[in-house]
Amino acid sequence: MKQKKIHISAAGSGGHIIPAIEIANQLVSRNYLVHLLTTDEKRAEAFISNNNLNMIKFSIKPYKYNSLYTLVTTIFSLSISTVKSIIFFIRNRPDLLVITGGYLSMPLFLSSNILRIPYVVYEQNSVLGKANRIISKFAKKVFTGFEFKLNQNHKNKFIFTGNIIRDELKKKVQIKRLDEKKTLFNILVMGGSQGSKIINDVLFETLINYKIQFKKYRFTHICGKQEYSIIRKKYYDYGLKVDLFDYVSDISHLYNKSDLVICRAGAMTLSELIFFNIPSIIVPITNSSNNHQFFNAKIMHDKFCSIMILEKKFNSLTLFDYLQSVDFNKLKSMRECCKKFKEQSNSENIIDNILINLNGN
Repeated sequence: MKQKKIHISAAGSGGHIIPAIEIANQLVSRNYLVHLLTTDEKRAEAFISNNNLNMIKFSIKPYKYNSLYTLVTTIFSLSISTVKSIIFFIRNRPDLLVITGGYLSMPLFLSSNILRIPYVVYEQNSVLGKANRIISKFAKKVFTGFEFKLNQNHKNKFIFTGNIIRDELKKKVQIKRLDEKKTLFNILVMGGSQGSKIINDVLFETLINYKIQFKKYRFTHICGKQEYSIIRKKYYDYGLKVDLFDYVSDISHLYNKSDLVICRAGAMTLSELIFFNIPSIIVPITNSSNNHQFFNAKIMHDKFCSIMILEKKFNSLTLFDYLQSVDFNKLKSMRECCKKFKEQSNSENIIDNILINLNGN
């Protein structure tokens, strides 16, 4: 029997490429022939360097439309990329293409339509990205990491699967009961795969301004590689006891010991917090594409899993006030809400649904 071939596309950001790699690994383990299609950006290297997947890199840049010149160059670039995609697909025709969004998706989408290659969309965020908004109108199915409010016409096409969780995290999860007698709370602070300057700065200011009143907290800070040496010196100079990391690839041990996480609103981060039943304080990026981080954070806030603080209101005073408000009972309630949210989705669904669409061709 011929081995079926699946291509998975992912742009270079962690939010696209991390779930794409996990989908690819799980499909390979089920004996499917998988190619991961990504970009040749430097930021992608950190995620793909240690993988044994069949990897195809496309040289393509983000599209811009802010002037006539950039519009013309974008159309030209998209045309060239589409032709290259057609040539690639003729030589390596898949039985199914899984599109995870990002600017790489558009030439693959166009070439798939020309060659009549079936494709499905996987949207990790609570709102469709720019590319996925277009592609979803023509895709066989759209799998979503968060539940969408849909009209009747879209209910059969959109399937709420939840976001896929890395297998390495699943194997190491330890859901512990919160101890009422606990006197030291572990707080994990992180700003996504690249780090976050505003979170780094506000945390430092908060620790300096309210140092005496933080004796019941232990902070672990993942600050990003760019600012690591600067922040390490600051903590040392001011005598602040913080467990500091530039980047952590296997974050499971930090999740397992954390009582609260302060973070951005990336879809994969929030899905992992739900999976580990960890309450959070979320600071969504103001200028994220389609404001998706705000809407991701709002869902978590509305379900009482998280507290959302907008960037313009995020400072040492507001962070201190919110930390003071999160006591044992608040954490316990938020953990229960995370558990309920987790039960509503099943991250295995996306693999099952991909295979349903593959075998239904």
